[in-house]
Amino acid sequence: MRVLDSIHGLKSNKVNAFFNELFLNSGQYAVFYLILEFSDETFINFLTAGHVTLLVALILQTLLLAQYGHSIFPRFFISLVAPLIYTLSEIFLKNRAPADFLLQSNHLFFWIYSISVGGLQCFALYLTEEHFLVKWLDVLSVFLNVSIFGFLYFSFDTIHVFEELFKSGKVSAEAVHQARFVMSIPDNIPAFFDDTTHLYIILGGFFLAIATAYSRFHLLKLKGNLQSLSNNLVGETVVKTLMENPALLKGHSRTVSILFSDIRSFTSLSERLTTEEVFTLLNRYFSVWERVVERHGGVIDKFIGDAVMVVFGAPTELGNHAQKAVDCAHDMISSLKILNQQLAAEGMTPIKIGIGIHTGEVLAGSVGGEDRFEYTVIGDTVNVASRIESLTKQYATVLLISGTTYRKLAHPEPFFFLRPVKLKGKNEEVAIFGDLSTKKRLGVYLMKKEEEKTSRKK
Repeated sequence: MRVLDSIHGLKSNKVNAFFNELFLNSGQYAVFYLILEFSDETFINFLTAGHVTLLVALILQTLLLAQYGHSIFPRFFISLVAPLIYTLSEIFLKNRAPADFLLQSNHLFFWIYSISVGGLQCFALYLTEEHFLVKWLDVLSVFLNVSIFGFLYFSFDTIHVFEELFKSGKVSAEAVHQARFVMSIPDNIPAFFDDTTHLYIILGGFFLAIATAYSRFHLLKLKGNLQSLSNNLVGETVVKTLMENPALLKGHSRTVSILFSDIRSFTSLSERLTTEEVFTLLNRYFSVWERVVERHGGVIDKFIGDAVMVVFGAPTELGNHAQKAVDCAHDMISSLKILNQQLAAEGMTPIKIGIGIHTGEVLAGSVGGEDRFEYTVIGDTVNVASRIESLTKQYATVLLISGTTYRKLAHPEPFFFLRPVKLKGKNEEVAIFGDLSTKKRLGVYLMKKEEEKTSRKK
């Protein structure tokens, strides 16, 4: 996910994308061309059909790239919109011979520039975002975009010199015409650099291109650091979703499934370990959770000490989120067995956990102050899920779900009705369902509790 812009600045992304395309990514050749043409003409003379067509084509191409230029093939073909429209308008509207028009250096290099830069950018899109070449392709693209000014300055200055020589009668009209073609470039270069001012201008443009590319390199480096930090603190899925739809930052109601889990007897477990060992163990454990949650489309909302809270259905809507939450819980139970085998082989105590799941409506959005906030979900559903998880200690089981979650399941077969439970802060009892794999153990527990209850009455 690319996370350069701050979340609060997302509304201006389309405007930023337009100007980035125009001045950094794809429009420089046409922009420089129009500026140099304008500098040599009065405003009225500048407004020719060709110049107006090129300006309109440039704006159209930039708009299309800003909107659709995030995919390989659309970007490449849209990159050719401006040169194609300009070429067709000159050939058909002015009845110019195609070869005569395309072999003129300014026009030919317009095509070479568009194909080269468009190709570089498409290659960068083809690679994965983490590939080391992506950053360098971006920098090279920026360098080409800025340094192209040097070629255009050489071309325009050469033509201008020949036009002045023609006005003084020193060269023919044919010589002026031939000066515009690619074949004349080698002959015109020595005369161009005879004027040291030209050398200074070209060198200045070259160093400006280097400085811009260098700045771009460090900007991309900062962008990568911010992206990595954002993904680590918030989660890549959350960052990507909120970047694409910033309206989700505002509080909104959403029906989701909440999964809570924590480690049994973590305090006594941590007392037998050093601080470094505790952190290492927790990081290994939470890494397993990350992989499992990602497989089932959930989002880790937060880690709370040794506990984890997972949301299914926010910020991205998720079909059948209750089933996915339950599948995630079963997957984690299986994955934990593998981790415990590794811990046992290392002479460490295996980890035991409890998981509680509840489905209901929450308020999702950004919560916090002006300078620091987080995307999270709040509401009674969260509290119920947490309290159901705490019941797993009481019932000495791994997984419990609420009746609300049970009724939403596509495959409820692995669960059975356990009993209604009065939760703290709730007026009504909540139906609790247990996992069939623990039914025997839960049955023994319930029988024991009934016996204790009966003996107290006697």
